Amino acid sequence: MNSPQGGAWVSPIDDLTYDMTAMHTAATSQQPPSPGAARMRRLRERRRLGKVRFAIELDPIYISGLVELGWLKGSQRDDRSVVMNAFCRFVAFALDMTRNTGR
Repeated sequence: MNSPQGGAWVSPIDDLTYDMTAMHTAATSQQPPSPGAARMRRLRERRRLGKVRFAIELDPIYISGLVELGWLKGSQRDDRSVVMNAFCRFVAFALDMTRNTGR
């Protein structure tokens, strides 16, 4: 059937189905989350797990202390992620020791 303007006739139902399919495709396409959305997702996950996040400054003397106590290799003292890991392990050890001694 042809439309009054000439060409193929498209029923309103077919047009609506096309629009809904296009909307569904656009809504379900995977776009990477924005940085803000990713931060919020991590925050919610930490809260769900009962974790707390905070910033800490370590003076060089404390980093030297981690080296002297064997928690950190001297060659890694400038690697922030390794220092953070060593400090967290040290704190966890100290807390475990405190729990085990009943203090």
